[in-house]
Amino acid sequence: MCEDMLNIAIVEDSEASAKRLTEFLERFSEESKETLQYMHFTGIEPFLESYHFQFDIVFLDIELPDGNGMEAAKKLREKDPLVVLIFITHLMQYAVNGYEVDALDYIVKPLRYPTFALKMKRAIRECGHVREDEVMLELKEYSIRLSVSSIKYIEIYKHHIIYHTENGDYETYGVLRQIEKLLPEKEFFRLGSSYIVNFRHIERITGQYVTVDGKELPVSRLRRQEFLEACHKYYMGRTLR
Repeated sequence: MCEDMLNIAIVEDSEASAKRLTEFLERFSEESKETLQYMHFTGIEPFLESYHFQFDIVFLDIELPDGNGMEAAKKLREKDPLVVLIFITHLMQYAVNGYEVDALDYIVKPLRYPTFALKMKRAIRECGHVREDEVMLELKEYSIRLSVSSIKYIEIYKHHIIYHTENGDYETYGVLRQIEKLLPEKEFFRLGSSYIVNFRHIERITGQYVTVDGKELPVSRLRRQEFLEACHKYYMGRTLR
């Protein structure tokens, strides 16, 4: 995934509906000047098995023959809480439970372009909001999208970067300066040469250490005063919200 291109998945067993959606996407791309890339899956299992956070928007048919679309949506949300999800359905009542999986919208068949274009515009606006709150990591075999708020702390050793998150640890390569640019300045703080901490996940501050997820992280003596001031500003900001 890249910032100037939207990657879209179509999970739809009907070749006719999938063809119509791709035609709509091509027309929308031409009219809106948005760069779109899309991939079609005929079933739930192939889609979920190949899913590695590579899509911005997913069009999901609720009534697929190889499984329940709502259950598939729940599995998708377990993998990726941020991807924009739009249901495709014959009957509106199938889409009313979309709030359970944070679906943005739904499209009722037969598909019509004016309705589709409105949904796409809304989805693109939502993608903009999502991208402000996420970072993309290039791992060895695939890319992964992380919610900024899920990052507890980041550990740096030479050029190895380990993101410790609510969903596990992810290792990649980079330099400290680049990592800092990716993160919201008001929410993260570099403790020294080895750690960047998310204020949201700090459990305790004692002496020269902060505790995150039960682990004590050292605060550089030269950065301690600045850290305490930034920490105070962060928590004051949360109190005033």
